[in-house]
Amino acid sequence: MPTGRRNAVSARKPPSFRPSADTSIGVSRVAIDLRVPLEELSAAVEFGDDLSIWRLYRKSMDPDLFLDWLGNLISNTTSVTKHRRDASRNTELRHALFMVPVVLPSPWNRDTATPTEELGIAQAMRSDLQAWWGAGTSVSLHSTLIPYRDVCRWSPSTAHRLLLALARQPAAQGKLPPLVALAPTKRLTDLVFVAGCAHRWLAFPELPAPRLQEDHWIRERIAGSVGFLAGTRLAVGAVGQPDYFCESVRDGAMAWLKTLVNELDVTGWQVSPESEDITQLLLHSSTGEHATATVSVPVRLHQVGLHGLDLLVAQLSEIAGKNAAPSAEVRH
Repeated sequence: MPTGRRNAVSARKPPSFRPSADTSIGVSRVAIDLRVPLEELSAAVEFGDDLSIWRLYRKSMDPDLFLDWLGNLISNTTSVTKHRRDASRNTELRHALFMVPVVLPSPWNRDTATPTEELGIAQAMRSDLQAWWGAGTSVSLHSTLIPYRDVCRWSPSTAHRLLLALARQPAAQGKLPPLVALAPTKRLTDLVFVAGCAHRWLAFPELPAPRLQEDHWIRERIAGSVGFLAGTRLAVGAVGQPDYFCESVRDGAMAWLKTLVNELDVTGWQVSPESEDITQLLLHSSTGEHATATVSVPVRLHQVGLHGLDLLVAQLSEIAGKNAAPSAEVRH
């Protein structure tokens, strides 16, 4: 599994393992770790059994490590296919789900582009991301922007289904249907993602090492493409770096939260755990246009991990703490 990370904050590094696949796509066996029931967890992810995943979470001896493993299992998989040069034997193709977070100013309109234009922009972004990943890694891309309001509704199996859909068509450039159809917000800044899958023979795709010129180039290219799709003008600073699924969700949420706090003139905030997976970050405002507004930012632990949630709460405390106080403490 990919363990490389582009910055010190991206610290989700469970022990690496070499998965073995028994089906056309999917990981069926993993190493044994007494702190986390990895074999049962891998099977639950493969079969899309969310109830079993959280039952195993409650039994886990190390919840933080469990969530790290869960995040890796739902966003990485292996497919067995015919060898490119020798059709008489099989070989493995490894797949990693990645995303690019984009903070969009409001209002934006997801229906601005025609289907033909949308597909053309998606193909251009795919070519750009292919060049950024470099030789040896191929890229498939979901051609519609995915709002965070969709992502935060995903269960572990939903994200894994997106990975499998992209993994089955490594050379495809066609449009996939949106998982959840929601209208964009009309007033507040929004967070959306460009979602894709990186594919590599015999090894999981590793993110390129930080490169100042190339990293600025890919963000600039995506800013232009996403801006066209959303019917708005985007600065390069609104686009995050391409990263693995969980890291991208966390970094995108952190950037969006900072923007929302400034936009709302937050006077109070609250951390409200709802379930094992969902924690609500509630932003209260009592001045300006949003005089009585409470904006909820749902956070999924299987996407950001306990460490990621701590980072989000720490950032909220830092940027909103000067004129706002927390109404509740984080509870794990």
